[in-house]
Amino acid sequence: MTEENIRRNKPPAFEKLFSRDLFLLKFMGLSSMNGILSNQKQIKKWWDGIPIFISIIIMSTIVVCEFQTMCQIFQQQLAYAIQLFSVICSGVLSISKSMRLWMYRVELYDLLQKLGVMWKSAQFGSTLTEKISKAAERTKVLTRYYTILVCLLGISYIIRPYILFIDYHIHKDTNMSFDFSQTVYPCNLPFAIDSFVKYFICCTYQQCIAIAACIAWISCDTLFAQLTTHVSLQFMMLANEMTITINNCDNLENDHSISRIIGKIADKYQQLYL
Repeated sequence: MTEENIRRNKPPAFEKLFSRDLFLLKFMGLSSMNGILSNQKQIKKWWDGIPIFISIIIMSTIVVCEFQTMCQIFQQQLAYAIQLFSVICSGVLSISKSMRLWMYRVELYDLLQKLGVMWKSAQFGSTLTEKISKAAERTKVLTRYYTILVCLLGISYIIRPYILFIDYHIHKDTNMSFDFSQTVYPCNLPFAIDSFVKYFICCTYQQCIAIAACIAWISCDTLFAQLTTHVSLQFMMLANEMTITINNCDNLENDHSISRIIGKIADKYQQLYL
């Protein structure tokens, strides 16, 4: 087998498969995730996750404004209220995703570290087959497309005020008015926006909220897809390892040796599924 074929058949490294996920976790403020690939014990820091708290707070403010607006217009503008309700549900989900990510960050750290160790130990063995390797790569590609889709949806929210503002300047000679009502999120604010300065400050704040929501969706959803895939792949590797052990039973001296080997296999995988 040539060197090129060996390189092509080599399973992808764990850090390559989870590179985007780990970057997003660190971007969200979970700096302790740096230790996953180095196999060191998690070092808790008091500032770990502060950006997540900030994002939860700013997302909560807009959800409150949207809920208040929905209650005010429910009887007069039902269609608008339904539109607001869908945005509120999206915001609540973003907040809950961020909160659960922070609450279970220690368990997430341990799980990712165990998966990394087990993947590396099987990387050059016979249990990590080409089928398993391709399944892991397909999941990464799928999460990449999901990330692009969420980013495009987020951009469609973020650039809307700018498009309206540019359109106003293009057609301002036609007596078109600009009332500062078209912001990123469809809701009434507790203060009046009567100048371009206030308008751009408000839009920038809401754009930060949209970015925080997109990051929460991307990080949590892609992590879910990656983790469920890799846990199922570990089950496949467990089945392969058991098959190899059973096929080699004739080469073992006695039943005690077989029991010892199976016990080691069980101990290795037991830690992952606790």
